[in-house]
Amino acid sequence: MAQGIMIVAEQRDGAFRKVTFEIASAARKLADAAGGEVSAVVLGSGVEGIAGELGKYGVDTVYVADDAVFEKYTTEAYAAAVAKIVKEKDPAVLLLGASVEGKDLSARLVGKLATGMASDCTDIRMEGGKMIAVRPMYAGKTFAEVEVSGSPQMASLRPNVFPIVENAKAGAVEKFDAGVD
Repeated sequence: MAQGIMIVAEQRDGAFRKVTFEIASAARKLADAAGGEVSAVVLGSGVEGIAGELGKYGVDTVYVADDAVFEKYTTEAYAAAVAKIVKEKDPAVLLLGASVEGKDLSARLVGKLATGMASDCTDIRMEGGKMIAVRPMYAGKTFAEVEVSGSPQMASLRPNVFPIVENAKAGAVEKFDAGVD
């Protein structure tokens, strides 16, 4: 049964992007309300050393695929790796940043995982096991509350909207074989 919240961490040149800390903090808030755990997927080359940093932002477990194939972002490689770990771990919710990379990756993941998604969200919450996402419409003139169907329930979160919150948790780091060559 699907449970927990998973995020896809973005890094560039061996350092996490700010949006990663924002979505980790938002995921922690959701997980605390729903009573679940937060996990993260980190892909890159030479990134195993930075993975534990996500624990400071509420991530319980970090799954790392540290391989030269992930040195530069490519949609096909990243989507294959993320889809593999999502199918294996079966999170209830999958969150990404609504950045250029996140928008590109999320579109491919929706197809690979055969699920629905709310994009460019400015707020999220859990109600009765369902994720409710708030997203702007008509150039921000109105907002819609969206319930996402499918599993995992996916959303991309707008950068610079969610507060970064540090906590005292320490995340466990686990390597995984992404199966991408």
